Amino acid sequence: MNMKGLYAKDIFRSIDGVIKADDTTNIYSEVDEYVMTKEIRSGLSRIVDTWTQIDPPTNGVWISGFFGSGKSHLLKMLSYLLGDQAGSQSVSREDVERAFEDKVAGDEMLIGNLKRSLHTPTRAVLFNIDAKDDKSTRERGSAMIEVFYKVYFEARGLYSKDLSVGALERDLVNRGELARFREAYQEESGHTWEVGRVNTVFSEALVSKALTRLGHQVDQPFRSYREQLNLSAEAFAQDVASWLDRQGPHQRIAFFVDEVGQFIGDDSQLMLNLQTITEQLATHCPGRAWVFVTSQEELNGITAQMNERRSTDFSKIQGRFAIKVSLSTEEVTDVIARRLLTKSEQGTSELDALWQRFGAGFPSMFRFPEGTKKYDNYLTKESFVAKYPFVDYQFEMFTQAMRGLSDNDLFTGRHSSVGARSLLGVCQQIAQELTDDELGKVASFDRFYDGIAAMLKSDVKDNIGRARQDPYTRDAFTMSVLKVLLLVRYVDSFQAYPRNIAVLLRQSLDQDANTLEKQVDESLRVLSEQMYVQRQADGTYTYMTNEEKEVRREISQIIVESREVTDLLRADIRKHIGTSATSFLYPGTNRRMGVSLFVDGRRDQAEPLVISVFTPQSSLDDEGIRHESVVRSDTLSLGLGISSEILEDVRVFCQTQEYIKRQAGAATGLRRLIIQTHKEDSEQRRRTISEAVKDALMRASLFVDGQEVKTGAVKAPEDAVKTGLVRLARKVYPRIDDVKALAGLKDNQIASFLQEHEEAMLDIDPGVDITDQLARECAQWVEQSRTLKGQNIYVKGVIEHYGQTPFGWEKNVVLAIVATALRLELLEALENDRPLTRMELENALRDVNRQNRVLLQKKKHLDREALNKFRGFADLFVTDKSPQDGPSRVRAVEEEAAKWVRLLEGYKPGRYSFDPEVAEALKLLRPLMMTQHTEEDMIAPQILSEFDDLIEIVDDFLIPYKDFVEGYEQKLQDALIEADGLAIFELTEEDKRVIDDLRELVKTRTLYNQTQKIDPLVQRITSVSNTLVKTQRDKVLRRIDDAIAGLRSSVEFNAASESVRLRVEAEKERLCAEVNRVSKPGHADEIGRQLDHCVDRLYEELIASASAKQSIADDTTEAQKPAPRPTIVRLADLLPKTSGVLSTPEQVNEYVERVREQMLKAVGDGKQLRH
Repeated sequence: MNMKGLYAKDIFRSIDGVIKADDTTNIYSEVDEYVMTKEIRSGLSRIVDTWTQIDPPTNGVWISGFFGSGKSHLLKMLSYLLGDQAGSQSVSREDVERAFEDKVAGDEMLIGNLKRSLHTPTRAVLFNIDAKDDKSTRERGSAMIEVFYKVYFEARGLYSKDLSVGALERDLVNRGELARFREAYQEESGHTWEVGRVNTVFSEALVSKALTRLGHQVDQPFRSYREQLNLSAEAFAQDVASWLDRQGPHQRIAFFVDEVGQFIGDDSQLMLNLQTITEQLATHCPGRAWVFVTSQEELNGITAQMNERRSTDFSKIQGRFAIKVSLSTEEVTDVIARRLLTKSEQGTSELDALWQRFGAGFPSMFRFPEGTKKYDNYLTKESFVAKYPFVDYQFEMFTQAMRGLSDNDLFTGRHSSVGARSLLGVCQQIAQELTDDELGKVASFDRFYDGIAAMLKSDVKDNIGRARQDPYTRDAFTMSVLKVLLLVRYVDSFQAYPRNIAVLLRQSLDQDANTLEKQVDESLRVLSEQMYVQRQADGTYTYMTNEEKEVRREISQIIVESREVTDLLRADIRKHIGTSATSFLYPGTNRRMGVSLFVDGRRDQAEPLVISVFTPQSSLDDEGIRHESVVRSDTLSLGLGISSEILEDVRVFCQTQEYIKRQAGAATGLRRLIIQTHKEDSEQRRRTISEAVKDALMRASLFVDGQEVKTGAVKAPEDAVKTGLVRLARKVYPRIDDVKALAGLKDNQIASFLQEHEEAMLDIDPGVDITDQLARECAQWVEQSRTLKGQNIYVKGVIEHYGQTPFGWEKNVVLAIVATALRLELLEALENDRPLTRMELENALRDVNRQNRVLLQKKKHLDREALNKFRGFADLFVTDKSPQDGPSRVRAVEEEAAKWVRLLEGYKPGRYSFDPEVAEALKLLRPLMMTQHTEEDMIAPQILSEFDDLIEIVDDFLIPYKDFVEGYEQKLQDALIEADGLAIFELTEEDKRVIDDLRELVKTRTLYNQTQKIDPLVQRITSVSNTLVKTQRDKVLRRIDDAIAGLRSSVEFNAASESVRLRVEAEKERLCAEVNRVSKPGHADEIGRQLDHCVDRLYEELIASASAKQSIADDTTEAQKPAPRPTIVRLADLLPKTSGVLSTPEQVNEYVERVREQMLKAVGDGKQLRH
């Protein structure tokens, strides 16, 4: 059976796929074929329930739905159901109500509300707002209110093309003068008013005359109306309210506005206008003026977007349009199934058989396998029967495709192009095209393109047309692929992978999926090569516009060298294998080996281990890669099986990056946006390449020395590569595991190998035996290198030797082996020709800067008896160390000798009486520290013979001398200085004897052995000094007391101010405190010598203070004459000078007489003398 007999109704019958608000020719069929879905019934119930309330809470209804969802059809049905249209109606309101009662049979509440709605007189104003908008003359800000005024005037039978004319007619109607005006105008003009109002320029004077005949004197009526026309929402609502009041208390008006959402677009001002109009109608016409609108988007979606763009609050419009009806794609599918695709009995039976045959495979047959939204296709037999030959996903995807094409301006016209063809109309066309096909065929998605092709812009159609003429792409199937890619170009939920495209292009239920997918792959390849489509970074394909094709062509002309491809792949390989691209840590050890990474044979450097990656560019298969691993024994050969598509992606990425760089800042407009898209896609392509490389590394074939490396299940590419490097490391370094017991040695553990086993603190017991064995091998190699090759071997050379093949040992392991050889005295270490002690070796072995200076050589064997004597000497000579090896003993003896020499060099000849002992000690000690000795030097006869004398002089002289210097010499010298200071004072005979005893002790030859006598003598000297200091302090303190007492008893002290008297007391305290602090002989006398000057200064202050007080007293008593102030003269100032000493009685008498004369003269002059 073919599909023509499949349907219950004639599939070729006239079905208007698009319902137009202003089309009244098919009202009856539109009502009759209207499908009442569950969603529509719910919305209708809420609308009618609110409509029939006495005081409805809202006056706004918002109906939303995608293209072809039936929102315009519902709006039109509501307008005929709830109100009367202006003019005559081919179908009455009652007829529509009865038809709807049948469609909602069983819902008694809804039926009751439908009946009640008939009793509300309503003028229905149905219009498409975009069609009514005068785009050539309107101001955008007033567009909304102008359209509402127009349709309102039309509904009242007034002129609407010129609102000023309509306003004139409205006022004449309100006055009941329109008929008289018409007559008057016709009499004045000779033609009807309907003719005159069309051209107001020529009719204005005639209108003025006609109005004059009615008793209205208006010179320029149209100009006056235009100037006074109030296009505000409030004025409009007041006008509507006035008209409703004249019609009766129950009269309503309802504005049914189609496609208001598209008319508003993203213009928030128009949205505010709609909100204001609806609010004002609710305010001035409560419950009597309604606004019904349709929109592609739900109201909250539109307002949310506008709120983001500006701060205006659109929450009020949400409340104003409280009734919201949203029509989904599922509802549209139900409408199409019931209105168009209802099957005949025979068709149902035949489809039942198809279900039994193919139904089990439908879930996989129509499932999109790669990253696309999941659709429930043909879940039940009933669903299959209802929608066949269409598949469930097609209805929603077509709706999304239409919206995407419209949003991206691919349709002709501004808005109406999309509405020109609904889903219903397209489905009918496809069903008609399939009528001659046998059952089992299905509508492939490319057929939907033919249903909308006429609406597309010419450049889009031309692009498809060129492909149809292109000899490479004109076959039908390739054209179907191109059409599908155009349709899904802007469907965000669909990802155009080849396998997904194959699902869209299935044409029959028994079509082989594998064959279909191969056809798709081939067509995509051709379309991509011819630049009709482009493969994206994620493996999807996209249709290209003409502008995109031009950019893509420019990109494809950029030449990419194979080196650029290799470099990018190498970067990704490095990223995914991590540090293994440059170095490799052998498991269980600290041995890090250098690694070189090469891709497709390029060799820029060579580390001990090499990873050589071969991509499909190298043209090598697994056998060729295996052979490469045999030829290069230091290489891990890796076959990277990336696809040709990924290699192409790499080339496209390189081309795009270069193109973007060239175009930086140059592109503008659409080209700049396209380049930005390429940039974003290039970033995604880069990620895709990286993931592909990672996946290929996980699956890679690895070979070492011709043998494949089995990596097993690994979690990351780095793990697989490390497995291969372990195999390679064992090949390059066959002895690497010999020292595994020593793995993990730390730097600070090297010193333990210099110690004896029982002293070493190591947690590597098995490693000790290994190091002993390897130390002998190392010592043998060092000796052979010197004797056979004439090479000096340094520590650094040993590290390098054992770090290379066949060993591959880490540095610390090699140092542990060298340390063991030194401990076992198989080798000795010298730096600058000087043997190193074990303590020095600890640092020398670990110090990178010294490793190339520390020479290793075979240990010499010396005279055992002489060595034992040297060791015995060292044990006695060196008291604070316990050296364990020969070099350490030599170093300890040298340091001990140097210590004694430094002590003796501080001796000052002649200070004491042991110069001979000092000279003898220096003679024996200096040979031990003059040069850097070896054990062999220390057992030389000239040194060995002096050991006994050295020990003797150390015991007899050096140790006592050291104790003297460190414990007594400074005290002795201090006491001598103090004794010299005491000698100038008058001392007792006992005190003088103490000083003499001290000086005699210093001259003693064996002073360093008589230190017990020093402390008592020092203490006696101190006692003498303290006694003398006390005597001198007491004497000066008595003088201070006498001097201050004299000041206190003077007339001036009593006449001075309180502050000056306090100053005298303070000065006394200061002088006494200073004297009491004296600790050295003679210092108190020095203070006493300063006393006279201090007393003179204080006396002068007393006199000055007393004189000041007397002056104040004189000022208060003018009659009294002040007594003259006496002049005070210090007696010392009157003493005559003498040129020498007084040595005879006559000289003394003469000097005394001269003093007497000076004193008498001063007294005679009225002066006072002070002693």
